[in-house]
Amino acid sequence: MSITLSISIALIFIFNNTTYASTQKINPPREEIEKKIEEIAREKGIPSVILKSIARVESLYQQFKPDGSVFRGSMGEIGLMQIYNRSGYYDSNRLKYDIEYNIEVSADILLSKWNNYGSIGNMDPNILENWYFAIWAYNGWASVNNPNTGKKINTYQELVYAVAEEEYGQKITPVDTSLLPQTGTPDRDIHIETPQPVHYGDIREYYQGDLLEVEVGNNLTVRNTPGGEINGHYIDGTVVEVIEGPELADGRYWYKVIDRTTSLKGWVAGNWVKKVGTIYPFDDISRSWAKDYIVKLSEMNVISGSSDGNYYPDQPISNESMSILLAKALSLDSEGFDLTYNDSVLISPWAKEYVKAISKANIITGNHEFHLFNPQESITREEMAIIIEKAFKYMDEKKESKEDSISEKDVTNKDDDKSVDGEYEQSASTEESIKDYLDYDDVDEISLNAIKAVKFAKEMGILEGKNGMFKPNEYITKAEASKIMVEIIEKIDKDESTN
Repeated sequence: MSITLSISIALIFIFNNTTYASTQKINPPREEIEKKIEEIAREKGIPSVILKSIARVESLYQQFKPDGSVFRGSMGEIGLMQIYNRSGYYDSNRLKYDIEYNIEVSADILLSKWNNYGSIGNMDPNILENWYFAIWAYNGWASVNNPNTGKKINTYQELVYAVAEEEYGQKITPVDTSLLPQTGTPDRDIHIETPQPVHYGDIREYYQGDLLEVEVGNNLTVRNTPGGEINGHYIDGTVVEVIEGPELADGRYWYKVIDRTTSLKGWVAGNWVKKVGTIYPFDDISRSWAKDYIVKLSEMNVISGSSDGNYYPDQPISNESMSILLAKALSLDSEGFDLTYNDSVLISPWAKEYVKAISKANIITGNHEFHLFNPQESITREEMAIIIEKAFKYMDEKKESKEDSISEKDVTNKDDDKSVDGEYEQSASTEESIKDYLDYDDVDEISLNAIKAVKFAKEMGILEGKNGMFKPNEYITKAEASKIMVEIIEKIDKDESTN
């Protein structure tokens, strides 16, 4: 019988209960247990598929038996993760009736095995293959789990690997058994290279500006370098700010943090902290290259995030979202303008006034042929170039309209092209000659109606190419749009201050 088939038969278990209360001694649904394991594993710096697969092998996801009694192992192991607590190091009552605590203890036990029972590769904990010895040790560092001894049909770590693949579709490359002793257990200082190919987990990483809360039984050690000398401790519950990292050392991800209250600064292991916030206005921009631009627009009340507190900087920006950015940043008004687009009903209610304003200013006007605004459609790079050109043209005309007098010569010589210093110029008389002027390898892919705008955006230094390509049909992300918007504002402000 194959390993997969034997596990599939052995691990069949059906949860009949859809709700859980520890006082009622009822197992929660499998989905709830898996979600909780994933949350705890990622915060503890363990790939969640490893901890979920261990739970599946240990207890078939049972905390309680059908009769309501606590699920126990042959040696008295307790609950979902089969915690052996004969020494009394943990709270037995909580292990029995608090599933979250049971999972947290199992994560700490697995972490205690991580650095103490052999090493694999560079000991990056997010590489699944590197957990082979730690998984072995979780079940006891015993020779029965040495596949060369033949004492088990399937060793513990083989069962965990098989569950990962069968239940979660996650392949993990096994260790070459020829690298293990033929009898007994390996020396604890054994080191082997990571089996190939490698597979990666989902360990949570933190970045500059993230706020982390210390979650440790007593004190968390603070070191002067990753894994280096101790220079202090943080007590449980301390909130610290990430100022550098992550750095891999001694099999852990390390973060340089600071407690703004005490000014204690140093490196801590990421296994005993969890993210509770960020110094930035949105939870998901700490690792974005555009975070400074996004913060600036947020401080100007130009942008706001989603209801979940995120900005999603890597998502493409839509016509209506860009309308909001531009209308707010350029202080556009919608007074006296009505939307007549054939798809006006598709515009989000909160965006309609901004779409009116941007349409009134003739900066974003949608599809003229079918008279559609296409509010949810993403903006391409060549479309963004047109928007940039129109925005500057609008602001320039607005500035000129406020001047007391404009010479006839200035009016008649006005053209649509504008250089960085604010003077209009035209370095190519036709769209085709402008294509010759641009040095993008994909210049022929740029639409003729966008070519002058692409030239304009390039000369302004706001929207240029990537590795010799302009990529006109690639979508603009919200991060890129934020940078473009800040640079438009800065150039307009500079132009106004020098005139």
